[in-house]
Amino acid sequence: MTFMTYLAPQTPPQLRTKALLLFVWVSLLVVTPATASTTLHLLTWRASDVQLWRYIADHEMIPDVRVTATLIPIEAYDAVRRGEFDTLEIDVQPDMVQTQAALGWLNTLSNLNLLLPLPNLSLEAVLPSGLSTVMGADGQVFGIPFGMQMATVIYNKAVFDASGLKVPTSSDSWESLLKQADNAGVIPLFVAGNAGWWVSQMFHETLFAGRVSSSLATGLVAGTACFNDPLVVQALSDVVSWKRYMNDKPALASYQDMQSAFALGDAAMIIDGQWSTNPASPLFQLSPQLSVGTFPLPGPNGAVASFATGGYVGLNRTASPDAVAQVMNFIASEAFAQLSMDLTGDIPAFSGKLVINDPRLAEIADQIVGNGYPVHMVAAPQLGHATLSLDSLLATGYRQLLAGQVTPEEMAAAVQLGLNTTGYAGAVLCDI
Repeated sequence: MTFMTYLAPQTPPQLRTKALLLFVWVSLLVVTPATASTTLHLLTWRASDVQLWRYIADHEMIPDVRVTATLIPIEAYDAVRRGEFDTLEIDVQPDMVQTQAALGWLNTLSNLNLLLPLPNLSLEAVLPSGLSTVMGADGQVFGIPFGMQMATVIYNKAVFDASGLKVPTSSDSWESLLKQADNAGVIPLFVAGNAGWWVSQMFHETLFAGRVSSSLATGLVAGTACFNDPLVVQALSDVVSWKRYMNDKPALASYQDMQSAFALGDAAMIIDGQWSTNPASPLFQLSPQLSVGTFPLPGPNGAVASFATGGYVGLNRTASPDAVAQVMNFIASEAFAQLSMDLTGDIPAFSGKLVINDPRLAEIADQIVGNGYPVHMVAAPQLGHATLSLDSLLATGYRQLLAGQVTPEEMAAAVQLGLNTTGYAGAVLCDI
């Protein structure tokens, strides 16, 4: 399957404009109109998507439907997962929400009977690797994924240059880099251990992409391998060995703490999603002259974690289900894929040909396609449960590991024991 086609960065802008207008024109022809002048309300935690949907509405790209996006602070967004919309400071009730990548999102909303069934979604052009983000444990697809992401090590180029640091290419050179950065008087690796979503979706996925084979990860998902496998324990032991190169009390640090320290040059490296390399990200608002680079976490795999950022899903409370379906099929279109990439810097979960003129995005897309870790564990339907899923077990486990409250062996056993209570396929094999 073709992921996308890259055009050289010097492609004339007028060609991209003509191509985008053609994509939009075609999409308008194939989308069935909903009730005239329908307004739908979307909840998001991403400021870039507020701008995206304002552009779509202002240019009337969806016939007779206008989507207004409301920004919810990331700290309050878990209320959306729990369906507690009345607790949010919003003026309207949502018709659609953006979900995050962890499976617990879909399971929780599904078990609360809040998701709108969408049996006629156009999924032909959607990347299959992104569908786990919008797929329930029963295999039902409830929406459209957005934004193929890469989680990896991000480094501050100015700090590297000033300290004479080099990008590592092996486990040994990674260890040397941590020591050299420490000797240079900066925090080698800043870890936001108190941000549960970051721990399970960014830190864990990057660790496994670098240090745990994809075949073992596939076995963990399928229940043919156990989380207390020696290779998993070794990866967790590596984390403990890196603690002396992390910020003080990493288990208590927030995501905002991490962003500030990195942007202001106090930390040499962070682990995060590709959005932090986008000039529109908060990092560049903190430090407009910031220059960053990326590299995979060195190890036996040396891969980057790749996955969809989240998904668009409809809520069954909506008074306009046909309009929601119309919007979802627009999100699955080439026009939306090109536009969202141009305006937000996301790489869409779209399998067709797109124009990529931004060298930064082209490099990231190359990493996702050529060096992407094929297993996204926290979004795997087999590892989700309404009350206890892998992402929550990992968030708790890593926080305790970073705080020195558990050993690597104890954390691995706790994750396995937790999964065994959820009907996990490997419960008998991994009875500990």
